[in-house]
Amino acid sequence: MNSTCIKKWKVILSIIACLLLAVVWLWSPIPESIKQAQKNTLVMEKLAIKQQVKKLEAAQQVGDAAAEQQATSELIKLLPKKLAGTFFMARNMLVDIEFYGRVVDQNGMPVEDAQVQIGVSGGGALAPGSGSGIINTDEDGVFRLDAKGQRFSVSIRHPEISTLAMRSVNGAITQEPYFDPYKNDQSVGVGWTDHSDRKNPYIFKVWREAGFGNVFSSGGMDGGVKVDDGFYTYMENPNQSKKFWWIKEKGINPKGYVAIKCIRDSDVHDSSAPPHRQYGSWSITIAPIDGGIQPASVNDVYLNRAPESGYQPSISVGRQASNPDYAHMLSNQTYYFTAQNGKVYGSMRITFEPFWSEDSCIASIKRKYTTDGSRNLAVKGKF
Repeated sequence: MNSTCIKKWKVILSIIACLLLAVVWLWSPIPESIKQAQKNTLVMEKLAIKQQVKKLEAAQQVGDAAAEQQATSELIKLLPKKLAGTFFMARNMLVDIEFYGRVVDQNGMPVEDAQVQIGVSGGGALAPGSGSGIINTDEDGVFRLDAKGQRFSVSIRHPEISTLAMRSVNGAITQEPYFDPYKNDQSVGVGWTDHSDRKNPYIFKVWREAGFGNVFSSGGMDGGVKVDDGFYTYMENPNQSKKFWWIKEKGINPKGYVAIKCIRDSDVHDSSAPPHRQYGSWSITIAPIDGGIQPASVNDVYLNRAPESGYQPSISVGRQASNPDYAHMLSNQTYYFTAQNGKVYGSMRITFEPFWSEDSCIASIKRKYTTDGSRNLAVKGKF
């Protein structure tokens, strides 16, 4: 073997040896002491960054330009180069928030000393916003929010009201009364920037009661009944722990609360299509047992006070296929009802789906009711 071949083999063997050493090194476990040291370093770096961010925010709050510049310079030194630019972009997206709100009850009277829990968020971990806190309303029911962030949420609590939550995302206000099992969505087409003056606060209308009764409520019940098969009666579940989950049986049961029946006419169009794509004339009838029913006002968003009178034995909802206003289903129809000769009062929000399946209709019912003759249907919120 000549010297040239020997040299080539030496090179090849050297390369193989280096590769083997590299593999051994890569697969060798990192000592726990090194891992812990690396972890401790990361923790200390994160802590230093958080402390420096707090210094920057404190300087901004008091308007100390020199301290703000110093805090910014120190922060740049601590942040990785890739994060520094992202951090200041996020910080620049935060805006000054000045917002006035006023809490009033269903009669327009101010709710004093209500707890207003506020959360102000920003652009993520690098620019988190002002955080959260609690403000109490004054004698006029007014509170003021002075913060910095991109969006904020408000939750209002008081012993005599249910819970009300509001969210403001990039200036859009939406409030939703979570205390109400119907969860009505009350959208407002303005932003918090329109309510930065005490003379023009955003009005939070809540339901106030001196005392709350024993109200049963349920987020929903699918009242599925056979088409053209007469009435089905809904009543409390014998299992007392689940009494608000009504059960049904065919026919009229005098111990029940509400009876429902569904009718479809023979003019169904496109009968070969799936049921939810068919349409034709239909009607669904609701008849409380030994009581009556009446539509609620469109302005009654809470459905918390059942009327004393004005009930009719039953109500039918439907559409004729030939009418211009035809709809193959109706959503969020609201009613008050009474049953069992005045022992039961309640309210319902119903979605009617007459073509739920080939042989069934659905009346999806969200409801709350009392069984002691009380017409007070307000559900107390958590406080």
